[in-house]
Amino acid sequence: MIRNMTEGSIPRHMLRFAIPLLLANALQTLYVTVDAFVIGRFVGTSALSAVSTCGDLITFYSMIAMGFSSAGQIIISQFVGKDDRDSIKGMIGSLLTFLVLLALALSAILLLTTKQQLHLLNLPEEAFASGVSYTMICGAGLIFVYLYNAISAILRGMGDSKRPFIFIAVAAVLNMVLDVLFVRYLDMKVFGAALATVIGQGVSFVASIAYLYRHRVSFGFDFKPQSFRIDMPWFKRLLSLGIPMAIQSAAVSFSKIILMAWGEDKAEAVKAVAEGKMDAAIPATLLQRHEDITLYVDEPAAEQLTRVVAPWLVGPCEWSRKYIRRAVVWLCQTVGKPILKLTE
Repeated sequence: MIRNMTEGSIPRHMLRFAIPLLLANALQTLYVTVDAFVIGRFVGTSALSAVSTCGDLITFYSMIAMGFSSAGQIIISQFVGKDDRDSIKGMIGSLLTFLVLLALALSAILLLTTKQQLHLLNLPEEAFASGVSYTMICGAGLIFVYLYNAISAILRGMGDSKRPFIFIAVAAVLNMVLDVLFVRYLDMKVFGAALATVIGQGVSFVASIAYLYRHRVSFGFDFKPQSFRIDMPWFKRLLSLGIPMAIQSAAVSFSKIILMAWGEDKAEAVKAVAEGKMDAAIPATLLQRHEDITLYVDEPAAEQLTRVVAPWLVGPCEWSRKYIRRAVVWLCQTVGKPILKLTE
């Protein structure tokens, strides 16, 4: 089952390997996006705020797994190139054992300090209960994320990026279906969205571990209890390469900025941040230069935004009677003419 990528066309090998890898990484970040879309569509603004903020926190913990898994993938691929079966077995055992222990430790920390971490993220009070529920359920399922990433790293290290993509694709589709079922039809709200995410992640883990076990002879890992141990030589290499990669991956997950505003007294500030001219006298307007910023507001806080006041200036809109009347008044004010002289 090991694919030798040093023989044949190298560009072709790289392309066949890279495309499923990119698609799998994109799908792995889709869980929170789907949750946010379904919650925003069928539940409401405060629940959406909870899922978006807490989703970023869960992504932060998940990125740690991706960093260490990527390091393990690199080391395994080096051993594959050397055809060193003993080292491959030792690295697989060390990677799986370490990530299981790390997942359990981080899950415990997250579950025990959920409220404190959400307070640090300034989650609004009206979204706090939903945020706690979402974070604790996803935190309990963190081990599925870590083990899926570990097994995917093993497969990719041996030249197979196609099957990890298939496993995560099936799980992503299942997550979308369960999101709609739990949230819209069973009215489970944020709890349902979190449960759908954990079930999807669990399915991807079960599928990947079943595949690895079925082909254990080819991979050179026998799954015996004594094989699940940390070999210090390989563990040191994993840490030396994995710690910088984990820090980088985790830091990227928090490179986005989220601003939240509630109430009509924030409307002027929201307009300045979203549409105003950048001015050092109003520091928040400078955030428009940031590549990844999301602004969550309620209707009163958004009442001065162009997309609310005059949506036809932003893009196509549904011309209801309300908007037709508003557009006529806007046009009169813009051209400085009464309604009866608009044709002149």
